[in-house]
Amino acid sequence: GINAEYGAASYAIIALEAVEVTILAVVGLIVRCEWGLSTASMTCLQVSSVAGQFLVALRFSNVAEKFGRKPVMLAGVVGMTTFGLLSGLWSEHFWQLFLCRVLVGATIALCTPAAAIYPVEIAPISHRTMLSPVSV
Repeated sequence: GINAEYGAASYAIIALEAVEVTILAVVGLIVRCEWGLSTASMTCLQVSSVAGQFLVALRFSNVAEKFGRKPVMLAGVVGMTTFGLLSGLWSEHFWQLFLCRVLVGATIALCTPAAAIYPVEIAPISHRTMLSPVSV
């Protein structure tokens, strides 16, 4: 049913976060050569997504409580896709790529907590501990 689909989507969102970081590691080498970036610039670029996650998580960690998990997960996927595509299609300068990566991180921080909790909420009570990202 629809809940199972959202549960599967939740795990896909979490997996996409890992893929996103891996892609940047590979593409970063090409960007460094093409744009002649220094090691310091590459370091900034590598941590840009994490910086976006950190900044948004501090301030907006409860956004799913206010607007609901499904809308937040959907907005997060749209944001990750949009800013991820802009990273490759729009970025002609370092600052543009850096900004897009920060915004990708920000949208990850918005939807990942909702994506991690949603499958637990829709699962039968007997399975919730098994699905929980944090078991007690």
